[in-house]
Amino acid sequence: MEFDEIWSDLSSLETFDPAVFIGDNETPQYVCNLILALALVLNDLRDTIYVQAFLDDRLKDLTAVSQKRGQLCGLDTVITRILAGVIDELLRLIRKNKNIINHPAFAKLVNKISSKGRASWNSLKKAAYESAHGKNSSDPLVKALWTIRNKLAFHYDAGELFIGYSKFFVSGKEPYISRVSAGGKLLRQFRFYFADAAAQKYIKEITDSEPIVEDFFSGRPSLLDDVIQALYDLVVAFPASRGFAWRAHTEL
Repeated sequence: MEFDEIWSDLSSLETFDPAVFIGDNETPQYVCNLILALALVLNDLRDTIYVQAFLDDRLKDLTAVSQKRGQLCGLDTVITRILAGVIDELLRLIRKNKNIINHPAFAKLVNKISSKGRASWNSLKKAAYESAHGKNSSDPLVKALWTIRNKLAFHYDAGELFIGYSKFFVSGKEPYISRVSAGGKLLRQFRFYFADAAAQKYIKEITDSEPIVEDFFSGRPSLLDDVIQALYDLVVAFPASRGFAWRAHTEL
């Protein structure tokens, strides 16, 4: 994937009346606010997925130990953690706004989206609300989201990072470069490869022990697509649910 592909495949510009996100008696402002937040989550998911694909394309031909490979591997790990963090924040957003989601205006919107989008949205809600039971859920999307939120979306958890560090280096089989840092005092001159290695190993331990998470991030069986479908359907259907329409953009 080339960088230009990230934007060149975008559809033609469309617009709508700005009043779409201004609340009224039928659709309160807090419902509009939630849809706006979901739209931003969807953008963040899209961008992290594209950046990850961009990095993976550049990593596949790099096998020798080098600064370039270390930098790209580190960035790839960062993007994976960011993606997990976006999922975590999405579930928090849904859980925090349970009362808004139960509002008639939001329920009306859910009824207007595709059956697949509605099923995926229900799985998202289930994963957000049932924090104690998601691990054993028969719904693969719920189980994957539960695992990501509870095991992968860590925020600089020192203990978990050390587990990754110790497992990475105990065997003594990993490249020595992973244990050192690129020298230099300027931001562009240094990178602590050993910290990347700790995070990489921690993530790998989870994906190896929880295949459902590997399925989620690799697109098998389209679990991440299900999340995107649910959010996309809600955002796209929102204007019509309020009597507005998407229009082709024309330059003034």
